[in-house]
Amino acid sequence: MRLEEIIGIVKEYFFLALIAVILLGIIFFLMYFIVYKKIFGGKKCLQKKQLLLMCLLISYVIMVIGVTFLNRGPNYQGGMDLSFFTSYREAWYSFSVRHWQFIYLNIFMFIPFGILFPILHSRFQKAVWTIGMATLFTLSIESVQLITGYGIFEVDDLFNNLLGAVIGYGIIMGFITIKEKGIKRSFSTFHLYC
Repeated sequence: MRLEEIIGIVKEYFFLALIAVILLGIIFFLMYFIVYKKIFGGKKCLQKKQLLLMCLLISYVIMVIGVTFLNRGPNYQGGMDLSFFTSYREAWYSFSVRHWQFIYLNIFMFIPFGILFPILHSRFQKAVWTIGMATLFTLSIESVQLITGYGIFEVDDLFNNLLGAVIGYGIIMGFITIKEKGIKRSFSTFHLYC
């Protein structure tokens, strides 16, 4: 998959995600102001940061669904590949750039997942929560692909998606640690772990 193809897919599903976020936002605000504030007399206010992060997360999920399901037809008949590193072996032995691009795309596709969840809620600053959610999300995608025939259930995809989430988690936790402890204390802490 060439870079132009990837950019085209992202553009196509970005607008789908934008429309969905706008519609969901309208529904959310109607429910918040009419049901929560007026009917139940709710006192909690919305934080702009949380609202923005939820919009980003919803957009991200819609884009992932678009790339994994809407970008292809039901022509796989729900196949399964439970062999570990099959895609790596195919890419290596066939010397196919396209095979490597699918591997990279599966990794890069989940980096935002690992970044968004820890800044969305402090619970996800613990690796077990973020990686657990990433596992559930990628298992859901692969299972739906298997059931609907819009893809193949591949162990390599699970591994690559989780690797992407771990990379994203590591990036954001590095920034959070630097913000909380300062740059000198962060590097001294890192030095102790090495």
